[in-house]
Amino acid sequence: MNLIQIAQAALVPECSPTGAGGLEKCTTEHLFELFYNIFNFGIFLAGVIVVLMVIWSGFQFMLAQGNPYKLEKAGKSVFNAIVGFVIVLSAWLIVNTIVTVFTDCTGWNINPFAGGLNCL
Repeated sequence: MNLIQIAQAALVPECSPTGAGGLEKCTTEHLFELFYNIFNFGIFLAGVIVVLMVIWSGFQFMLAQGNPYKLEKAGKSVFNAIVGFVIVLSAWLIVNTIVTVFTDCTGWNINPFAGGLNCL
């Protein structure tokens, strides 16, 4: 298995357009599952970015040395990072609701080490 196959293992559902290779034929549920996996990956990246922004803002606070402009700028950075993450989580909630409504899934088993997302 090459590096690209390993990277795609948790994102791309196991199916085949023709049903060849012993895999089931791709359906609309597999498409929704792919979008859901991509969104979850985006949520993960957004979380990492928020943590990095909060750390960077902490450095800005420490290096402000009482300068009101720099303190305000650092505070706005933390606020904007948190507001952005709330927007991303709201988007996830909408996508999660849509995927659950339009598929036969009653829930999701999310395990990135054992094939990613599995419909229950």
